[in-house]
Amino acid sequence: SLLFIPRTVMGLVAGGVFDFWWGLVWAATGSVLGAIAGFLIARYVNSGMIDLENLPKLGPVLQRAEAGGWRAVTMLRLIPVIPHSFSNYALGLTRLSLGGYALGSLLGQLPMTIAYVSFGAAGGRAAAGNQDWLLPAIVGAIALAASILLPHWQKAR
Repeated sequence: SLLFIPRTVMGLVAGGVFDFWWGLVWAATGSVLGAIAGFLIARYVNSGMIDLENLPKLGPVLQRAEAGGWRAVTMLRLIPVIPHSFSNYALGLTRLSLGGYALGSLLGQLPMTIAYVSFGAAGGRAAAGNQDWLLPAIVGAIALAASILLPHWQKAR
């Protein structure tokens, strides 16, 4: 995510190479570490140069995220149309705590990471000729559905 490489590709590769559990550990760890790196780069390179009040479209969104803490970061991560790398740098402009940002990033990206790694594991197993590829594919489909439905469920609350 630091270099704008899609998490989708990295999750699929992690699942195909390491199978589900280790693939999930490595994909989630890499994604959170990349998110933290982008967040910290934006925070310390910016160091007050960009004022959120001067960003008419993005500023109010970032201010709401800042006020909402880790929960807001979680919800932003669940919105699939917001590029992960962009949000790393944008959220670095806020005064969010690093711990809250990291927790929200982990929780918000976890459903999609589970889906990508599961699909990668299913593909890896199928390519190896194993017959047990169906369970990871089902887990991936459930995680994908959850990642799509969670923002709508939260919005309805």
